[in-house]
Amino acid sequence: MKKIYFLLLVLSLGWTTKSFSQQFGNEWINYQQTYFKIPVTQKGIYRLTYTELQNAGFDLKANPQQIQLFRRGVEQAITVVGEGDGTFDTGDYVEFFGVGNDGSRDAELYVPKESHHNPYVSLFTENSYYFLTLTVNGQKGKRMSTPTPPSKGTLAAEPYHWAENVSLFTSHYDVGPAYSSAYTQMNFERGMTLASYGVGKGYMDSPISNNNRKAYNLPLENPYQAEANTVKPRLSISLFTANIGNHEIEVSIRPSSSAAENTILTFPTTTDYQILKNSAEFDWSFLTNSSSQAVVYSKVGSASVIYFKFTYPQLLNLSGVTQGKAINTRTNASGTSLLQFSNANTNDQLYDVTDLNNIQRIQSSFTSNTLEAVVSNTQQARNFWVNRSSGSVSKIEKINFMPIDPSQVNYLIVTNKVLRQAAGGSSDIVQAYADYRASVAGGGYKPLVVDMDLLSNQFNYGERSGLSIRNFAGYMLKNGSPKHLFLIGRGIFPQYFRFGLDEQGMADNSLVPTGGWPGSDWLLVNGLNGEPANVPAIAVGRLNVTKPDEIASYLSKIKEYELSKNQPWRKKFLYLSGGHTDYERSSFTGYATDFKNIVENAPLQGTGKIISKTTNQNVETIDVSPDVNDGTSMITFFGHASTNYTDINIGLASQSSYTNKGKYPIIFVNGCEAGNIFYYNAPETVGSNWVNTPDRGAIVHLASSFLGWPFYLKDYSNTLFTKLTDSEGLDKTFGTNLVRAIKAFVTARPNDAMTVGHAQEFVLQGDPAIVAYSTSSSLPVSLIYFKGQVESSAGKKLTDMEAHAIPENIGVLTWEVAQEKNILGYTVEKSLDGKNWASIGFAASKNVPSGIYTFYDTKLQVGTAYYRLKINEASEPDHYSRIIALSLAPTYGLVAYPNPASTDITISVKENIDTKAHSIQAVLLHITGQTVWKGEIRNGKALIPVQGLTRGVYTLQVNDGVSVQQQKILVTP
Repeated sequence: MKKIYFLLLVLSLGWTTKSFSQQFGNEWINYQQTYFKIPVTQKGIYRLTYTELQNAGFDLKANPQQIQLFRRGVEQAITVVGEGDGTFDTGDYVEFFGVGNDGSRDAELYVPKESHHNPYVSLFTENSYYFLTLTVNGQKGKRMSTPTPPSKGTLAAEPYHWAENVSLFTSHYDVGPAYSSAYTQMNFERGMTLASYGVGKGYMDSPISNNNRKAYNLPLENPYQAEANTVKPRLSISLFTANIGNHEIEVSIRPSSSAAENTILTFPTTTDYQILKNSAEFDWSFLTNSSSQAVVYSKVGSASVIYFKFTYPQLLNLSGVTQGKAINTRTNASGTSLLQFSNANTNDQLYDVTDLNNIQRIQSSFTSNTLEAVVSNTQQARNFWVNRSSGSVSKIEKINFMPIDPSQVNYLIVTNKVLRQAAGGSSDIVQAYADYRASVAGGGYKPLVVDMDLLSNQFNYGERSGLSIRNFAGYMLKNGSPKHLFLIGRGIFPQYFRFGLDEQGMADNSLVPTGGWPGSDWLLVNGLNGEPANVPAIAVGRLNVTKPDEIASYLSKIKEYELSKNQPWRKKFLYLSGGHTDYERSSFTGYATDFKNIVENAPLQGTGKIISKTTNQNVETIDVSPDVNDGTSMITFFGHASTNYTDINIGLASQSSYTNKGKYPIIFVNGCEAGNIFYYNAPETVGSNWVNTPDRGAIVHLASSFLGWPFYLKDYSNTLFTKLTDSEGLDKTFGTNLVRAIKAFVTARPNDAMTVGHAQEFVLQGDPAIVAYSTSSSLPVSLIYFKGQVESSAGKKLTDMEAHAIPENIGVLTWEVAQEKNILGYTVEKSLDGKNWASIGFAASKNVPSGIYTFYDTKLQVGTAYYRLKINEASEPDHYSRIIALSLAPTYGLVAYPNPASTDITISVKENIDTKAHSIQAVLLHITGQTVWKGEIRNGKALIPVQGLTRGVYTLQVNDGVSVQQQKILVTP
């Protein structure tokens, strides 16, 4: 089954705590220098000629001794031939040792990191990237050293080195195990596959099914067999057991496809999904020079080979070498080894490449077709490269790095340079979007626009993946306080890289990468900046577009939407419930009723209606265009779904019946795959159609990119509706409330894989910075702030415990405004439950460019009171501010004496009101947490006997029903 998971999902529609390093990938960059990016795929020595560097725009007038080369943030040792005279002449050149991509950077994405199972294959690119530059301060670059060789003396030549043949596989991408709620591995169809990278997720060979074998060729060239009894070949193998149940696996060697198998490895019986690794030596008799094979027998269960490494002693023979050859010396107790290579030629040059960052050029001699060198430090195995012909690079590309001050930014846009084109009357539509967000109407943010090329180079050493965005977000969060991350551009599943697209194809089609599979943009920010694992550190949304005109259309919708704050339709909800059976239809209707009750009983006091399926047909089409056209704030769906339908179907926004220009709803779909926007070359999803259709449709769309299970979808929805409509959520952005909901949803069950999977895989299409439910209007006046505090008549805040008698408590409300236009004044309204409101006063407008207003509530009562401003206009409907709350506790000023106490302790509290109507409880706790006394405080005082208590420190807690005060007391009976 694992082999076809990816194909099935394409063809049919039907991160535990992880500690990430504080390295963000940009620490090595000097922003005063100019850099040139060079891709390398194969291991070898590469030469950069005068002409190639000139054509790339490299400054050849500078002193070549200042040339530097970096890989993954570390300066490389290079050779610059001809640099001694301080000029780079036409015959001069740069040489360096390059390697392809081993995928080690991918380990940063795996949870836990140790579950990264393939040390040879990258998930995203075959290329390593090198960055060439010139220092600006005269500093010299790092150069290859040429150590003085030790004396040859009477050394005997090394008879062999260890040849390594690594067989790699990319024909199959496994999605890893599914999990039950308790992280128990289970069958794919019955659990939740996490979007995060974990055990078994990645490239490998196609599975070997139960009771089947697969053979792999073992190339053998110039073997050394003079010590056949003691110096033997070895096979190392890594496997993934790819299904639920027991697994029994054997590995054998046979001289040919028709010969008998010789078992060299028998893995212990294992259960379910696991990574297995082992190695074994075996006899030379199992091999022939031309047709030997390794055979993997999956006796019980299904298994995939991740890689195997065939190591054998090989003669030091350079016959047939074209560009170069890797040499891996054996250990030598003396620490000095004599290497003699037969079939050499005069161009051959030996390099010590044991430390890839500090390559050494080894002195050698050539005599009678033999290359000879004496090398030191061979107490440990060392790696060498015999270079016969230096290679040419495919590209030298000048790039730009950009210094970023995170403290000056609070709104992030990640996009692709192909989208930064003219549209909507702007020369750069993405920058126009940022400019709008910087305006007063757009929220007065401090936006920053960056493209994927910049992030790949500046935050991931040139490698293009979601890790680039994650490192960027981590850097911005650690050093600043961004609130929203808006991804503008389509992303596709990463595994299309090897299934239909090359690296350039991925760059052209995955404009802004997502975080994993199933697609998850939350993986780009989960757990950053001290947040718990699987909790986003910042709100993320994505505009799933490929054309600049689509961005222009969405920007127009955003502007219209944000001009309609506090309109009556912004409190109207539509709840749709589906289902394929009578039981499902009844249950889902009940869920919709619960959502409706949450909204109607919240401070928002929203209204709405429920529409349910009336049949058990797979899809039932209904017409909601009258509701949408009239204005509906949010449409919620609960039932079966996919990318192109929901089972209670409202059609596409692009159909002619929808004419809701300026009244764009939020769409929230609870069902499978409705948020999966990450397929390549697939039809537009329903969600993208609703968001991207100009002048109609939705403002944002929230849905899962993968499976959804009713219990978890219901809980997720309950949490989201609560956070959207409670007093704290009003006037907050949709993205902020979504993060609040995810945090509450995940932290309630942090070790439940089903919870984590649902949280990871909801995808928000659209700008996370929209404010769904505002209690203020930007049309008649700009309300800069509205706040309150509780004071005594003497002007003391109640939190000030030095206050004396407080005969009266006052609520002080203050608000500042600007741009007053035709305002009559401000009616102050008060509520004790957040639902029923009454006017308690009026402040006439000053009608000045800006002003500060203060109102005193002299009838403050114990408990919590809610306040809002009704902004009275001369000729328009009234508008309301956001809601603020003030709380007054019955008591304050806790005093307990004497302290230390050897007899009785007297408790005294000051009272804001007559506390006879309020129960004031006190408890005395031992340091162990044990309650040793409890009682009630009457008339502001109580007495605690301490006789019989053991000596020590105790905690006194006083709870008046609104607040808890406490004090440490030393008891010394």
